[in-house]
Amino acid sequence: MSNSIAFSETTTLNCIVDEDGNPVPEIPRSTEADYFYYEETVVDKMPAKKPPRDPESMLGKLKAIFKPPAVKAVEHLPKREGKFYHVDEQGRVIQTTVRRAYVNPGIGAFSGGF
Repeated sequence: MSNSIAFSETTTLNCIVDEDGNPVPEIPRSTEADYFYYEETVVDKMPAKKPPRDPESMLGKLKAIFKPPAVKAVEHLPKREGKFYHVDEQGRVIQTTVRRAYVNPGIGAFSGGF
């Protein structure tokens, strides 16, 4: 018996957390511009929240000085790919792995749509 379940059969009761243990508002959904593949499995436990890095340390200050503004902007964007965890109505911990599809749905690799 496999512990994989279909993406549509789960309902989230608690908050959703990412693989670092940080809460996120929702699991990313596929759109016209971004198409994702989903794989859900039942796991034993939620990930523990990682301790934050100390931005006031000398190394943290030095890194912040040399970090370009574009990198700082990207770091503040919501996470789109990776592993997300939530608890369903049956009390199971569900791990959802989200991967980006690099080909749009309905378009074949050799369809000539270049």
